[in-house]
Amino acid sequence: MATFRKRSGPAGKIVWQAQIVRIGERQKHGTFDTTLAAQEWARQVENLMDRREWVDRTEGERTLLSMALERYEREILPGKAPSARVAERNRLQALSGCRVARIALTKIGGADVAEFLRERLDEGVSANTIRVDLAPMTSHCLSTAMASHSVLPACDSSWRST
Repeated sequence: MATFRKRSGPAGKIVWQAQIVRIGERQKHGTFDTTLAAQEWARQVENLMDRREWVDRTEGERTLLSMALERYEREILPGKAPSARVAERNRLQALSGCRVARIALTKIGGADVAEFLRERLDEGVSANTIRVDLAPMTSHCLSTAMASHSVLPACDSSWRST
């Protein structure tokens, strides 16, 4: 069951905080302008939790692609073969410098990937090089983030671990 609190918000405006605490689940809370909005949100979240369909995307919303790439480089890359490490580290660093790396994992969409492709093509990079550059972002790095760092992309049903 949710708990609702009346609070003082920005500029002294009254807001409502909804808090859901359940055993075995992370605490969930949200702040809303009206009591009705807070109650609707709490009802929706509790309903999803009851059906075991709740997906907490908080971590993915706080994790930029560059952060996931850095963590992958720090934790996973050292376990790879030395010959593969250098090339993959170079790809990770190149990808970390792109605009798409500054977007939260749950917010990366097709338009962002298309922009990355255009940027790389404008730099004169071949299509095959771009494909190889995308491999860390689209494959093992995100699969690792999903599995071991509790990060889920917005379209989790279409993503598969490798």
